Amino acid sequence: MKKFVFIISLVFLTCMGAFSQNFNRVTQIIETAELTNGQAAYFVGSYLGSVRDNATDEEAFDVLKKEGLFKESAAAADKIKLQDLCALYAKVVQVKGGMMFTFTKKSARYSFKEFKAKGWLPKNADPSMKVSGVNAMGLFNSVTGGAK
Repeated sequence: MKKFVFIISLVFLTCMGAFSQNFNRVTQIIETAELTNGQAAYFVGSYLGSVRDNATDEEAFDVLKKEGLFKESAAAADKIKLQDLCALYAKVVQVKGGMMFTFTKKSARYSFKEFKAKGWLPKNADPSMKVSGVNAMGLFNSVTGGAK
């Protein structure tokens, strides 16, 4: 019985240590004033399961860039624009939209317009504005709740 309790306790502590890394990273992303491409890639890659929990922002960015979710000219350290974040979320969550949104394969411009039309962005949102971690999480929650 003592051995059983010891093994269960050991497994529990190991799992806590494994998942705490992800929670710390998500907290760090939320507290960010201006989100980078690498941080957005880590968050989305964790959602998709294509990025390890202990991956760096650069590693996460490289994985998603190879999948075609970022432009070739983008770098992990660059601050992400709102329209690019909309395009990333639209591709990841498989958002359905209008004709131009579909024809342009969820381009940044039409992803931004589609998100505004769906009410996921405020009417005064600017496509070139930088995004905070809190706003990125809020937008992701709106998108995942409304994408069917």
